[in-house]
Amino acid sequence: MSKLRSSSSLASYAQKNPYQVYVEKGTELFNELTKRISHNTIKVLMSNTFAKQKVDKTQEVLEKIVSPFVEK
Repeated sequence: MSKLRSSSSLASYAQKNPYQVYVEKGTELFNELTKRISHNTIKVLMSNTFAKQKVDKTQEVLEKIVSPFVEK
């Protein structure tokens, strides 16, 4: 945020309100942060879902292979 603050202070040279530039840039950074968090969360959740499905499928296959050799 200090980096953002110092860069927005230069906006006054461009005849822009430094506070407005600071708010706009801060909003952009916040939106980017929330988008990245959402993306990473979905990525982790989906990878865990697929991994669980793969484990379940592997267990089914192993049970089919082993079942003839197991006494009942």
